[in-house]
Amino acid sequence: MSIATQAAAVFADSKRWESAITQTLTLRESLDRKFDAVDVAERPWMRLVAYHYSATYRGDFEYMLSQKDALTRYPTQTDRQVAGVLNCAVPDWRRSARLMAEDHPSEQYTLPNVADVPSSRYRVVAADGSSLSVRLDSASWAKDRPEGTRALYYLGQGADWQFAAFVRPSGQVDLINRERRMAPRLKSVLSDLSGSVREGRWLVHALAFSLEGSVCCFCGRELDTAESISVGYGPVCADKHGLPWGEIAEPASVVLARDAIAHGGIEAEPESDKGPAPLLDASTGWPAEKTSGEPVSVFELATGRPQPPTSYRPGRTYEEVFGDD
Repeated sequence: MSIATQAAAVFADSKRWESAITQTLTLRESLDRKFDAVDVAERPWMRLVAYHYSATYRGDFEYMLSQKDALTRYPTQTDRQVAGVLNCAVPDWRRSARLMAEDHPSEQYTLPNVADVPSSRYRVVAADGSSLSVRLDSASWAKDRPEGTRALYYLGQGADWQFAAFVRPSGQVDLINRERRMAPRLKSVLSDLSGSVREGRWLVHALAFSLEGSVCCFCGRELDTAESISVGYGPVCADKHGLPWGEIAEPASVVLARDAIAHGGIEAEPESDKGPAPLLDASTGWPAEKTSGEPVSVFELATGRPQPPTSYRPGRTYEEVFGDD
């Protein structure tokens, strides 16, 4: 089967072509440079994308017109030509996406403004008990975006961060097409985060993420000391964000428990003498034990729901977390 026939068959469905564009743009962003012949040799699918873009080109760029004309005489393209075509296609596709967003704002999914939400990793629990972890980070790799642009990711299946949107310096969130299905969940999560900033409690969501996986909520590095695990971030990030660390810092479990009590996540007092033990020990401020003798977990402190078996539990020693050195 010739490449012309194959491309026509594959991209007869417009959704496949949209998916190919998204895949190409995602690859370009991850490489943070222009495509070259080696990229094409390692990814044969790029030939189909370049051929279809060349064959259906409607612009007036001289190089692309020459490539389109060449296809009438030479039905194949070299790896170098494929890279060149896709390097022309990328800014064209990006420009088209921006124009569509500006000309048809009603067709875009509107997400809450997050200008005041600090760059960090967050875990937000919804009223129905479901949760979603999101991450706001610098998008300095997007060279065609204004300085100060950030990127929004969410934690998908397989514990992989999925890129979902660019965040303009103004705080406006531009969701990419392939993640439109996530708009309702992201809207709910970002609304909660924006509201928590106004209430001065955004750190609660960041600490909830840290204690689920024992990683720093700001930089994502694994926490490797008891002090860092206790507060949910390391000393470098603490200094950068003006947060307490070490002996002067409250344990994250205490911060989460206090917030949960204040916002109705758990009962502040037992219902009766035979009810469950208080979640915080009145004398130490640390999580108390249940009537069964088991410690109250961070998840229960934050949500008031039963502890999942794989979640992080507070109160473990350094040796219990990391084993013998």
